[in-house]
Amino acid sequence: MAMTKSGDGIISFPSQSHRDEALCQLSDLNPISEDSNLRPLHPKITIYGLPNDEYIPDDENSLNNLHGAILNKNSLIEELVKEGKMFDLLFIRKDSKKPSCNYAVAKLDPDVLKAIRLNNHKIFIDFISCRVSERIHLIQCYQCQKFGHKKDSDDCKYKNSNKQVCMYCSGDHKSSNCQTKADKKFQAFRCANCVDSSLNNQEVSHATTSSKCPIRLKQINNVINKTMGFEGLSKNALRNNAIIT
Repeated sequence: MAMTKSGDGIISFPSQSHRDEALCQLSDLNPISEDSNLRPLHPKITIYGLPNDEYIPDDENSLNNLHGAILNKNSLIEELVKEGKMFDLLFIRKDSKKPSCNYAVAKLDPDVLKAIRLNNHKIFIDFISCRVSERIHLIQCYQCQKFGHKKDSDDCKYKNSNKQVCMYCSGDHKSSNCQTKADKKFQAFRCANCVDSSLNNQEVSHATTSSKCPIRLKQINNVINKTMGFEGLSKNALRNNAIIT
């Protein structure tokens, strides 16, 4: 059992069945909050190649039209949605790598993801075959550089302060103002997360966002392990069809 700063108690259980049994026994007490870090995540995908004159960013009608177009041309997804399986389009954005196209992000049921995998990571929209990639989304605070929360979150130890931790050199300044980065002194990079973990100098010589950062890699694995539909897949096989955001 652990205690929060406010004095609340947090109890961890070895399994959900143990937790459910305890909840039954403690039903007459105050409600117990569930740790969001233990909740399973629904998988997300990115759908590329959307015509930018038809499917417009930040437009509710475009999202609705896109949803209908996907169900119309992908019968297996349509059947799963009729059965109550999740297929929620979250947003449409401009594709900076392909200005003539936009992309969309969706949250979905693992069974829908399985259907997309069986179709070689493609979704048909109108008369277009659109490439699909799975998303591994990391939440990182760019004020303190820690993972699991965003800037201005109550979990950020520097909330309501002027202190900034640079993602490049771990100095007390905005990352955009880092002189070490501007001077391209890459060997002088110091990852704040790795420094806090007491790793040796060679292992800390990178940015907090580096693909080689062991702390970041651990976070990626945590997200993969928590995401429904990712179980049973090798990390390499998953990353071949995934993007990390």
